[in-house]
Amino acid sequence: MKRLASILATIIMLAALIVPTGVTAFAADDDPEKQADKFPVSENEIIKFDFNDDGYDPELEGWCVLGGKWVVEDGSLKQTRNFTGWNEKQLNFTQKTFGDFTAKMRFKVKEVDGASQCWFAFAFRRKQYNHQHEESGYIVTTEGFKSIPQGKSLMVNWTKQLSYEEYAEAVDINDWVDLVVVAKGNVFTFYYNDAIESGEYTFRINDPDWAEPGFIGLAAGNALIEVDYLYLYTGDKQEGIVKENANEAAAAVDRTIKDLEGQGKDNASLVIMIISAVALAAGVTTLFIGGKKA
Repeated sequence: MKRLASILATIIMLAALIVPTGVTAFAADDDPEKQADKFPVSENEIIKFDFNDDGYDPELEGWCVLGGKWVVEDGSLKQTRNFTGWNEKQLNFTQKTFGDFTAKMRFKVKEVDGASQCWFAFAFRRKQYNHQHEESGYIVTTEGFKSIPQGKSLMVNWTKQLSYEEYAEAVDINDWVDLVVVAKGNVFTFYYNDAIESGEYTFRINDPDWAEPGFIGLAAGNALIEVDYLYLYTGDKQEGIVKENANEAAAAVDRTIKDLEGQGKDNASLVIMIISAVALAAGVTTLFIGGKKA
């Protein structure tokens, strides 16, 4: 009986470790003072970050640094912490939230030594500015030279842990990468490099699931990223940022997400699975010990 009690205690302890890691890691730190609905929504304005001042301190300029080492050097914002792992290399802009917007940026992706792949990400519609990566909003990621294919770019729904891999596109990452993100309602359009001038978007996703305003941010996955500039436009100020292409409908097909069911990580199912596994292990252990006694 002592042995059985010891084994069961070990199983329960392991379950206690697994559940917080697998489930509550996705729970929000719900600080009402840091939630998006408590902050003004940007309307009809231009917010520019040129990062030309080497004395620029992100935390003094309205950014919340969640991890990584973010410094401004040689005219660009850099994430310079050289270790693998991506969930702790983020920062979010805290002064405004954004509903419909156009974001224009130029960035570079450089690998961290020992990393199998790396990427730059622009995050938007985040519910709380001090959330970790699993919590909320969307990101668009662009991978570096170690990914296959190089420059693979796609959108991720962090709220549901959905990666839209089927809509991924490879873009040119030889040097600086130009990106424009246009968010209008639940339609998200992404223009890379030459597509910004041509007006023929690189890819578009219509996700009918969520459309609330939220924070924007940056993230580095196993990467020493550089951001030359980041410009944000709202309201009428968005007009003319991307050339409208009259033949766009014929040139590219809208990519619409019609059914999101079953694609994400289901936390409730994960809890049930863990509890079932623990119960099964306990049952097997009891049978094993009972069999030994018999």
